[in-house]
Amino acid sequence: MITWPAIIKFAGDNELSFVATQSEWENDEDLISFRYDPEDQLIDSEGVIYSLNDDKEGGVNPKNTGEKIELTDITILIREHASELGNCCVSKLGFYSISEAVSTAGGLKSML
Repeated sequence: MITWPAIIKFAGDNELSFVATQSEWENDEDLISFRYDPEDQLIDSEGVIYSLNDDKEGGVNPKNTGEKIELTDITILIREHASELGNCCVSKLGFYSISEAVSTAGGLKSML
């Protein structure tokens, strides 16, 4: 079960997409009908990694890969995302938990 909020990491791209709640995931047509790359991942607030596979109804069904991201790795993802958005001093970004990192990703656009 996905622990919200979560981020979507797109293969080959530093930009992340923030998903605040399960309701947002289920009701946002752009999120559930998007054709994800097989390498795209959803990462939840506990660091659990999900693949984003198409289901039989044409939507997306996140599947737990059995893997978890480490705090150092998600910190790198958030720093790269912040840099992509034009934020400076991204090397100073640090987090005490994966949950804090994921939540911060949701607020980065407002930091511009």
